[in-house]
Amino acid sequence: MGEFGLGFTFYVGNMFGGKTASMIMDLQKAKIAGRNVQAIKVSWDDRYQDGSIVANNGQLTFPAISIPDARFLGGFVRKGIEVLGIDELQFFDERIIDFIREYKDKIKIIGTALQFDYRGNPFSLREVGNKEIDSKYHIGHLMALAYPIIHKLPVCMHTINIEGRRCGKDAQYTQRVDSRGVMSKYNEKTIQVGGANEYFPRCIEHFVKPV
Repeated sequence: MGEFGLGFTFYVGNMFGGKTASMIMDLQKAKIAGRNVQAIKVSWDDRYQDGSIVANNGQLTFPAISIPDARFLGGFVRKGIEVLGIDELQFFDERIIDFIREYKDKIKIIGTALQFDYRGNPFSLREVGNKEIDSKYHIGHLMALAYPIIHKLPVCMHTINIEGRRCGKDAQYTQRVDSRGVMSKYNEKTIQVGGANEYFPRCIEHFVKPV
């Protein structure tokens, strides 16, 4: 299967860095090469269109099956699949670790995930049966199973002068605000599906850790 052989390719980083777009292009490339391709996403990530994985720019899409949690993953992988894309792995529960561990030696898996949550901590997975993120397992446990790990980072959008010039450094972190522009506090829910009006890329220098 060439570069679409067995293993787990993992796009990690920040929002607006192009993780999903990169995965979609990989899936399209695999399909053009004649591979049997499938994509999956979590069902309650409803920011864009149902039945598709959609990049933040809205210009790249790929048909996808929506499932509620990792319990259903194995049953939804079609027979004969060679390349499987899974978007936003941080939204799945901790059973995703066992799924990746088992299937990366059978098919090619391409995944995306946020590396850090809005607090600046490694993004924790969900405990089984709980929608809030509170498992002892996090994205780092998935990164340990991946090769290669490809970091996709946007630029820091912090304004540095009155002319509106942006910082422009690599943004490893995400600053989250509410509808009034007030920064989220540390004890709020980690999962809050949103877009460019709630989340802002920040570099190490300009990220303010919630308190």
